[in-house]
Amino acid sequence: MLFLALFVILFCISLVINFYIYFVQKGFKFKKNKRELTGCELSHEMLDNDSRTYILLTKGNSEYNSLRDTIKLDEDCFDENSLYAISVSALKSYEAIDKKHNSIYKNRDKLSKLLFYMIVLSYIMLVLGVVLKDFTFGIISISLIIVVSLYDLYLINIYKNNISKSIKILSSNGLIDKDEKEDIKKIMEVESLRGLTRLINVIKVLSDVVIPYE
Repeated sequence: MLFLALFVILFCISLVINFYIYFVQKGFKFKKNKRELTGCELSHEMLDNDSRTYILLTKGNSEYNSLRDTIKLDEDCFDENSLYAISVSALKSYEAIDKKHNSIYKNRDKLSKLLFYMIVLSYIMLVLGVVLKDFTFGIISISLIIVVSLYDLYLINIYKNNISKSIKILSSNGLIDKDEKEDIKKIMEVESLRGLTRLINVIKVLSDVVIPYE
């Protein structure tokens, strides 16, 4: 009963957060920034002239890969001049700037595949536990998820700390107007919730599979 209640709670939280992200993004994707900069242009403006960081269009999610020193912007950001486009671009560009002084992003990118395999392994352990009716596999699965969850929470905190620093760079370089700050801050805060939704969904699946143990 405890796992069932946890599953329902996490499902509701995940649903609310995903709807919140969707509606905020939808509203700001059609609101142009006053400088009419595209996400790609803003990244070039934020980066140093000596920067060798590549800025590419991707069909996946926008991200910065420190190992390849590449900023990937999705179709809603790369050629678009919306507030949403420059907000996401600014966050990814700040990571490219900050990576010179911070090894967090390099470690994150090195560990990304390992964390993915840990999640996959945790699901396999859960299935084995249910099939074999052995709770030992469930304990192993839960332990793996806890490790991944703690690391995700750590990264979410880093992303949130980047928001004020990114906005400061945008303001000091005259890339945004004062009356745009609050909207951009809001978009960045919503963008930082992406890691939280992944975390909730992982735990939700975990709870769903563990229910039969009760």
